[in-house]
Amino acid sequence: MELSKQSSPFYETKATTIILLYALTLGLYAHYWHYQNWKAIQIRSGDLSLSPLLRGFFYPFFILSLISILRDSSVIAGIKPGTVKVSVGVLYLVLSLLAWFVTAELYALVFLLSLPPVFLLQRKASVINQAALKYSDHSNSGLTGDSAFQVSFGSASMLNKPFNSQGFILPYQYTFELAIFVVVSITSVAFALRDAEIAFAKAKLSEALMLAAAAKVDAGEAYALKGRWSDQNFDYLLGGFGSSITHGVSVSSSGAIHVELKQQPPFTQGDLLSFLIKYDGFTGPMHVNRWQCKGGVGEQVGTRTINKVFLPSVCRG
Repeated sequence: MELSKQSSPFYETKATTIILLYALTLGLYAHYWHYQNWKAIQIRSGDLSLSPLLRGFFYPFFILSLISILRDSSVIAGIKPGTVKVSVGVLYLVLSLLAWFVTAELYALVFLLSLPPVFLLQRKASVINQAALKYSDHSNSGLTGDSAFQVSFGSASMLNKPFNSQGFILPYQYTFELAIFVVVSITSVAFALRDAEIAFAKAKLSEALMLAAAAKVDAGEAYALKGRWSDQNFDYLLGGFGSSITHGVSVSSSGAIHVELKQQPPFTQGDLLSFLIKYDGFTGPMHVNRWQCKGGVGEQVGTRTINKVFLPSVCRG
């Protein structure tokens, strides 16, 4: 007799299907897998305050809860918990959270490491589902599939005492899920605002970088004519209407190009973006002037006062 998805305590699917879909979706299938499990738990326990959608979307925060239910169900069904342990849950939790924050280069490694826990949990869920089928087939055993596994989820249902807040009655579990949703949302917005600030700062700084490129051409021509570097002001590069971000452009006697910024958040008045001349020991007629923005001979490295996160990668050295 095949166990239907409606009557199974947990989501039922083949382990090979998990591996295939997990790989094809680059780990996004985990959200769907957790959603289906919490949906099955909700149907089985009758706990309507439990939100499968939220628990599936923010599944890392509910991994330990799911493992706890799997472990308790294993004990009731007379099955050894095996790999359904807190240590496995903690490992799975850490890997799931890392997948949200690691770079693209490390995501593949985290993705591969997070697949075995899902595979092991599904195998245990399938064993419990088969045990539920066995109980339901033997009605004279005194313990049907429904009664056996409702005991497992009964403790969760008993916790649904109402929580009254300003006239609204919310179950404790739903209140907890709502709190998790709010915390994650605020954290996500904070990260988004930080990234937006960096993006806007880089966009503003692009004008200063273009002015520095133009100053390199004029400074190089002056050096070719004079044979030496001299203090020089290139404010004419700002044009007749000036600039909203750049206060001035100048070249020092060491050949360094300095772009001074205005008070334009996140930059402050007097912030400098410095490009220092790079000496290669060759001074012949085919000599090519090269500048770098990470320090060099003849200039103090500390002249660059802009936060490194706003600079191009070549300037972060």
